[in-house]
Amino acid sequence: MSSRYACLVALAIASCAAAVGPGLTEGSAEAALQFPHAGVALRIPAGFIARQVRDEFAVAEAVLTEDGQGVVSITLSAWAASAEQTPEKFSQAARTELKGDLAVRNLEILKTTSMEVAGLPGVAERMSYVYRGRNTVAARVYFLRPLKQENRQIAYVLTVEVLSRCGERLLPVLSGVVKSISLIPVRRPCAVGVGQLGEPIVDEKLGYSMRPPRSWYARRSEVGVSMGQVDYLGGGVQGPTAQIVVARVPGEMTSDVCADKCIALCKEEAKSEKLSVEVAYRGPATLGGGVGCQFVLTEKPATPATSPQDAQAPPAIVKVHRIVSLPVGLDGKRTVYTLILACGGVDVKAAEALAEQLAGGFEFLPGVVLPTTAPAEPAS
Repeated sequence: MSSRYACLVALAIASCAAAVGPGLTEGSAEAALQFPHAGVALRIPAGFIARQVRDEFAVAEAVLTEDGQGVVSITLSAWAASAEQTPEKFSQAARTELKGDLAVRNLEILKTTSMEVAGLPGVAERMSYVYRGRNTVAARVYFLRPLKQENRQIAYVLTVEVLSRCGERLLPVLSGVVKSISLIPVRRPCAVGVGQLGEPIVDEKLGYSMRPPRSWYARRSEVGVSMGQVDYLGGGVQGPTAQIVVARVPGEMTSDVCADKCIALCKEEAKSEKLSVEVAYRGPATLGGGVGCQFVLTEKPATPATSPQDAQAPPAIVKVHRIVSLPVGLDGKRTVYTLILACGGVDVKAAEALAEQLAGGFEFLPGVVLPTTAPAEPAS
């Protein structure tokens, strides 16, 4: 789901939307962690803390802290790659990108060698640089996994970073993580589901907290919190994506009125992009214990009149909007909370089930007055 789409939804229900503060999920991870969407599993060394990833291409992150300072970090990232990609080409491209990072200074490649990971050939690089003023030594291992689907590959990068004063820890940590990596079947993220929820991202100002799925990325967006996973079987496109959008709105903006405006906006946007949109469901729903409404849209490219009758229809994108508009405050305005989920390759029921799981991670903070009456059913 694009940030532009989320912005449009927010603008449809308010004149402005407030941003949500940052937050990271943390938890111990000494057991093997599995990431079916990326087809990989690994173990994080004892003493490290697993963190909620913030970048969509990051699969796993962990950090070892001492005296309140991170001294060793582990990151596994993955990208969709063509069948022609090789570890050597991939490492060269990644090195060029690292050189262009404004936070990195004095990059020096100290050693390059071949390294096998989970039975796959790879390339390892040991390097030193200054990252945001901190002298750092690091190792990166690049390896690729061929996929049967359309001659695609998944390109992985394992990065271990260590403060220069702790440089002797670099190779032992790298060796332990590399040995723990194994390949598991790659699955479509929407088919995997939400899984375990992480620690809550709390926003005291806006009065709510959200526990994102532990294996999804979660980060601040222009209008709230953005979450999701990459669909590598789908060619590296965004798989399920979700947004929490919070906005202050005029007093007449009940949950139903907000839904009307959102549906109208979605249809208008779809028309400009030559998409066909249908309302598959609309009815009452709850979010964080507050009663509001939910509607589900199916969106797919409009079929040209000249298309053959036996042409296969493209898969629909299913978008679930769950809206709760709080009671009118002393200033005559309401606060509206919207959970938006978009996913492809699933039917409406499966998308609704995913939205229900995500909604289970949303809570209002104590003191928030919630609506308890379901919105009136719209006229047919």
